[in-house]
Amino acid sequence: MTNSSRKCLLGSTALAVLLALAPVNGAKSADLFGDMMQGPHDWRGLYVGGQVGYAHGDYDLVSPGPGTFIELEPDSVIGGGHVGYNWQNDDVVFGIVGDVNFTDLDDGQVFAPGFAFRTDTEFTASLRIKMGITVDRALFYVTGGGAMANVDHSAIGFGVPFNSNKRWLAGYTVGGGVEYAFNDWLSAFVEYRWTDLGDESFAARVNGGIGAAAHSIELNYHQVQAGVSVSLGDWFAGM
Repeated sequence: MTNSSRKCLLGSTALAVLLALAPVNGAKSADLFGDMMQGPHDWRGLYVGGQVGYAHGDYDLVSPGPGTFIELEPDSVIGGGHVGYNWQNDDVVFGIVGDVNFTDLDDGQVFAPGFAFRTDTEFTASLRIKMGITVDRALFYVTGGGAMANVDHSAIGFGVPFNSNKRWLAGYTVGGGVEYAFNDWLSAFVEYRWTDLGDESFAARVNGGIGAAAHSIELNYHQVQAGVSVSLGDWFAGM
């Protein structure tokens, strides 16, 4: 994810939040606070939105050499979009949500003189179940489901990558958060998730006399993100 793309994403999300929190006239302000004073919010229907946040990885490389262990700790700003659908029974809300995030979880470490490993994750996605309890206009929820990411893992010898592997890895993600509805169509949330992409094995490879031993890598990361959602439920009423 380039710096310009990241700045554009952060700026767009910040603008959306400011527009949500700053009604353009007194009548809209009155409508907004009038909606807040009503009973438990109706979360049913389709919604879309965007999110930004921070991720911290914990990538453990095992046996890249005899008795060797390497720990990579990449961190990155993340950002992307989501789409979901909610059902509701009284105060209980349950649904399904999918999201994508662009990241720059990139880190490397030397494991022998002149030799290093580097791992870069640029894209993550998840498809999850979401369940919670709504109290007035707040929704407290837990979430969990499948996750995937594209990972570029390279061995580098004297500055030259000689064992680059780009793979899609799949695992699971769990977490929870709180969401607040400003009115019938706009809400904002804060969420934490932990994602485990499992263990991946890489065979030994030699190129031009430079080689890396067979090894495995275990990938998981923490993420905290905030975002806004726009409800499209009324558009599909009666269908």
